[in-house]
Amino acid sequence: MNRLRFISLILVVFINQAVAQRIYGGFMDRRVLSGTPYSYGLGCSYFIDKASLAAMPAQIKLSIYQKSDDKLMRTFAAQKRPSNPDFTATNCNKELRTSYILVDYTIEQILKPDEFKDAEGYYVVSESLGTRAATDNTTSGGVVLYHWFAPGYLFEDIDKSKGRVTVQWKPDAYNYFCNKLSNTISIIVKFDPETAVNGSTIDFPLLGSTCRQAAPFTNASGALPFKEIDWNTGFSKTNQLPGGGPGVPLNPPVILDYARELQIIISATPAKTGIYTTGYVFALFRDKVKMCEIYREYQLQIVDCPTSPKTTIKLSEVAKPNTLADEKLCEGETVQLNAGVKDSQVTYEWAKGGVKITGATDSTLVVKEAGNYTVTVNKKGSCDPALSDNQTIVVLSKPNATITSSVANGVLCTNSSIKLTASPNTNDWVYQWLRNDLPLTGNSAIYDATQAGKYSVKVSDSNKCTSTTSTVFEITSAPPPVIQIDSILSLCVDSSRPYKLSASPKGGVFAGLGVKGDSLFPNLLNIGRNEVSYNINKTVDCLIGKTTKVFSATICGKANLHIPDAFSPNNDGINDTWQIIGLDEYPEAEVTIFDRWGNKVFNQKGTNQKPFDGQNLPIGVYVYQILTKSNGLNFRGSVTLLR
Repeated sequence: MNRLRFISLILVVFINQAVAQRIYGGFMDRRVLSGTPYSYGLGCSYFIDKASLAAMPAQIKLSIYQKSDDKLMRTFAAQKRPSNPDFTATNCNKELRTSYILVDYTIEQILKPDEFKDAEGYYVVSESLGTRAATDNTTSGGVVLYHWFAPGYLFEDIDKSKGRVTVQWKPDAYNYFCNKLSNTISIIVKFDPETAVNGSTIDFPLLGSTCRQAAPFTNASGALPFKEIDWNTGFSKTNQLPGGGPGVPLNPPVILDYARELQIIISATPAKTGIYTTGYVFALFRDKVKMCEIYREYQLQIVDCPTSPKTTIKLSEVAKPNTLADEKLCEGETVQLNAGVKDSQVTYEWAKGGVKITGATDSTLVVKEAGNYTVTVNKKGSCDPALSDNQTIVVLSKPNATITSSVANGVLCTNSSIKLTASPNTNDWVYQWLRNDLPLTGNSAIYDATQAGKYSVKVSDSNKCTSTTSTVFEITSAPPPVIQIDSILSLCVDSSRPYKLSASPKGGVFAGLGVKGDSLFPNLLNIGRNEVSYNINKTVDCLIGKTTKVFSATICGKANLHIPDAFSPNNDGINDTWQIIGLDEYPEAEVTIFDRWGNKVFNQKGTNQKPFDGQNLPIGVYVYQILTKSNGLNFRGSVTLLR
């Protein structure tokens, strides 16, 4: 079985004058009506306004001509069918509307091979019918429909095996175009019945001559059995619209599935408003040989379509459209996208990543998420919404810091500090420490805390993104330690037995005259007032402090010494010498006196000592030392010399 391979869309226009009412367009095609051998249905479809229905005749005349010599082969009448489906065409914004109906005429003819065998084929034309609805590019006149076929198209194998497949137009006759804008419409054809050729395919023509503009009705002599359309000044069959065109694709789609409709795109950029007639011829090829041509007439209404202004999205602070903002946000921050001044005649539709944002129809949009944002602006009455360029929003992660402490439990000892460190410690970050939510001075990653409180830190990175407050580290003050030395009983300075010292808390150090470790040696004490200190420095337990203990030491031996604290060597017979009472109890005693510069001015040892008379010495305070014997009692003090 031969396979249909080539289909071409050839743009032509022909219109003839007729008598009837308003006709917008129409087409003629071949149809399947019965199974009678060599029987073919010919159909004519007209698109008219509803008011013209009654004026359409009950039948119309069709004529078949031989293409080679325009010989009339046959004339017959097609009968009006009752079906009148409604159609409505609107412009892109639905403000304009044209309603029309379809009137159909059909006739079945027996076309035998012995009668229709001329190689140049045959064409069928209708009588000039009705009155074409007035258009700006043509003079009003009747509508003539046209169909050309080659002999092989009537008697090809595909008819016998696939149920007489024919190419038909999908009903449509009126379209709106926008003035001075690029417009397209789809001319739709289909194959009927579709199920008869399920799964088969045909090719579009690959020859350069198949997509061309041509008049299908002119013979060699230029004579036609009907009148061609009359064009108004400035228009022709190749320039049917103001500004030229319309255009047909030079390379239509290659493959068409029989089970689908075929859409062929017609395009134009008209230069003037108005209503215009256009026409097209669909050509079917088999093995690069043209098999048939089917004509289709349309009307196009060119209207002014307001254009929507394309906007550039501007970034600003929220509620401050004149305060510019950056496309980089810190996590949690927001920015306002501005599409222009709010206008009641303009609608806005925001999208993120190409997906419409529900409810985002204002001229501004506040966002905090990263992504590519666009806004579609549609002016009232416009057929061409304007899409803005992408506006990218970048969200930067906030820096994050944690606090470590030199003292894990956060207990602050008296007169000490705790070092707090923010991690990470980065040179280009700025650190703001807070105590009890109040800012502290300094911007270093390390802070020496000297007070109790709840400490936290905020950090700002090189992008000036600031973290939320870190987790809180609490510092508490340690209570002051209670440091005390146990009571010291009365001591005798003439005792060499050590006295055990005791204090709390444990772990400190004793110091003072006669102290060695935690023992006190009485024989190293002064007679009278003495003092022992206790110092503890256990920083881990906040045990830091010092206390002292004052106690008295006495002589508990055979006798006590009476040591005067002054004398006056003035020869008045009263206290002229420094007389020590009881010294004879210590025959090995040694008495030494020093002046204030530490010079020895008197020294005697042993029995029969003469008392110190201070002769030739100036008045003043002198220091004495009395040793009862080697490693014995040691008496120290001062004596004043008077005159």
